[in-house]
Amino acid sequence: MPDPHVFRPPADCSLREIRRLKDEIEAALKAAEALTIDCGTVERADLSFVQLLHAAHRTARRDAKVLHVANLSLAARSAFARAGLPDADRLSATA
Repeated sequence: MPDPHVFRPPADCSLREIRRLKDEIEAALKAAEALTIDCGTVERADLSFVQLLHAAHRTARRDAKVLHVANLSLAARSAFARAGLPDADRLSATA
């Protein structure tokens, strides 16, 4: 597996920031064969963030890239739990 690039989302991953965040993740996925999204510094997250990470996962699989979502903060874990997806640590795609 190639060395992954690491993308760290901003502290605010709520609906009002999601468009910018989508563009940043999309660019990071295009630039790398392997990407880790490190969510350790996320302080605010909602359903839009969960949906964005799932969309990134689908895009990575479609494009035969490697994607890992790692180091979920309490806020990110809570967003996944509210969405009914408590096992967010398994969200990854491998080419």
